[in-house]
Amino acid sequence: MWCTVHVLTPFVLLGAVPFRRDVTRLQKLGVHGVITLNEPFETLVPSSMYKSRGIDHLVIPTRDYMFAPSLVDINQAIDFIHRNASCGKITYIHCKAGRGRSTTIVLCYLVKYKNMTPAAAFEHVRSKRARVLLTHSQWKAVQEFSKKNTELPALTSDSATASPARDAVRVTVADLNGNDAPEFLTGDASLSSHKTTPSRPMIKMLSCLFPSRI
Repeated sequence: MWCTVHVLTPFVLLGAVPFRRDVTRLQKLGVHGVITLNEPFETLVPSSMYKSRGIDHLVIPTRDYMFAPSLVDINQAIDFIHRNASCGKITYIHCKAGRGRSTTIVLCYLVKYKNMTPAAAFEHVRSKRARVLLTHSQWKAVQEFSKKNTELPALTSDSATASPARDAVRVTVADLNGNDAPEFLTGDASLSSHKTTPSRPMIKMLSCLFPSRI
């Protein structure tokens, strides 16, 4: 039975793959959109079942383990979340375990729409859902997305004056022990030359019950 869902913002929920019987629970939580990042064989709820409950379903097939959504898929997903949030609607994002693929999407959403750095976004998500864990390729995708969304255009005589983009203050976090990457999932050989944060005791999982209030 699906037992964990975590509220990351008032309109963003993150968790594991739902079963058919969980669709009603999602509806009761006020969910109006679901993003599925599973491969077809991992997906347990068809789009037709969500549609029958008035829930929009965005399917972005993404391979498990060492793979990350493409930048095109990331943009599609976070715009889906933003459209819902702008209308006061909740989106549930999931992969299989709610650790890597779905977390990648959530981090990019926080980077673009909540003006967070990748490190600050990761720390925020981990404070809500302690089990999140990225592979090197997933963290790299977040960093590349952040870079593309924070690069400033070259200044011209017309743009030398203050602008919202230049004056924006990025949210940062200071407790990463001098590193700017989260703890990665072991097993990715490409990590051998990359630093990660020292392992820290896993925060005790929050209640396995759905939150009673969003």
